[in-house]
Amino acid sequence: MGISPVELIEHFAVFCIALAFGLRDLTRAWKVFGWAAILIAILTGVEGASGVFDLATHGVSRLAHRWLGHGMMILLWWMNVAGLGLGLASIRARPTTTIGTGNLVITLLFLMMLESVTGYLPGADAFGGPASEETRNRFYVLHCLVLPLTIVLCLTAILVFTRPRTKRFSQANDKHKLIVTPSDNPYRSPEAE
Repeated sequence: MGISPVELIEHFAVFCIALAFGLRDLTRAWKVFGWAAILIAILTGVEGASGVFDLATHGVSRLAHRWLGHGMMILLWWMNVAGLGLGLASIRARPTTTIGTGNLVITLLFLMMLESVTGYLPGADAFGGPASEETRNRFYVLHCLVLPLTIVLCLTAILVFTRPRTKRFSQANDKHKLIVTPSDNPYRSPEAE
């Protein structure tokens, strides 16, 4: 199973758009990236709700749950490709943001793949036989609780890393500011006048 030429062109286009956008307006590009993380977090919640509805109705909404999961994987993959482009555009300006977000996006990709693989657990055990109660319990704990919460935590950490940096001064910092007027500085250059 390989990547098709169309998918390769699509990934390259997303990468180039993210790189060009990051080189042009880095702050806005990271803001859009943060909004993409919020969109995926919302989609994770909707997919989780469809999974709970699927369990409650004994498989009535399984198809919707699977399509939402595939949509999440596609969005996450595009987010990874765009994150690579933004990382290259901002490695000098924001190295901590780039490295931290890169690590979180790779972790998030791994968690999403694990989440999608565990979605197929309840039907059969490891040897292809019918699933036991223990396998179903593992599925419910892993697929419905642990992995979605970990994904939301990763998305929250991405939002923290990609938030725009603002210069906020508290009153405590204002007390310690040194105010120097031009006449108070004996070492001032004559060109400054």
